[in-house]
Amino acid sequence: MKVNAISKQKLVQLIQGLSRVRKQPITVQRYEKIANQLSYPSLLEIEKLFGSWNALLKEAGLANAQQLASLKFSSSRPKTRTKSIWSAAQSFSFYKDQKGSHVSIKEYAELRNRHPEMMSPSTICNHFGKWKEAVTHHGLSSTRQYTLEECFQALQQASEECDTRFNSAQYLKWTNGKKVPSLGTIVSRFSNWSSAQNALKEWQNQN
Repeated sequence: MKVNAISKQKLVQLIQGLSRVRKQPITVQRYEKIANQLSYPSLLEIEKLFGSWNALLKEAGLANAQQLASLKFSSSRPKTRTKSIWSAAQSFSFYKDQKGSHVSIKEYAELRNRHPEMMSPSTICNHFGKWKEAVTHHGLSSTRQYTLEECFQALQQASEECDTRFNSAQYLKWTNGKKVPSLGTIVSRFSNWSSAQNALKEWQNQN
């Protein structure tokens, strides 16, 4: 009950904020588009907590009777979304079956866009406080553990592809958008950037 109360309060504040930006009550179609992009609670979660989209708008003090008539929840909601929202345990179990035990909030959100019955990242964080704590609670990892070999391979590929003098700034730029060890992972593994470069040279001489 306490979790639901917190979730309802946060949803009311969210809808009020979005409506202030748009200077009018936000429509269900517009909210759904934003929710898919930013991993906000889904329409199913809103219906579960408030009963209807209109009830949420009414509780947020954003719509009068005339406005509510034009913002009906039931007629606007996609008819394909009839499944119940999964629990966090069910959602993480499904993610693990689909993508493995490493679960970043970005990759989770991408999978949820295709499977809206999964609990939203924001709701999970409301339940557990932090994403990392939620992931750990379900026996998963929020950060991938790269092997030493994978670190060397990433460093070598980056050094070959960078046109300018290879340094930590270049490596950081190179990692953008790639599923490779982060600069922080490299520094943590080798103590510092200089040690990482020296270790890379030794590894290259041996291979």
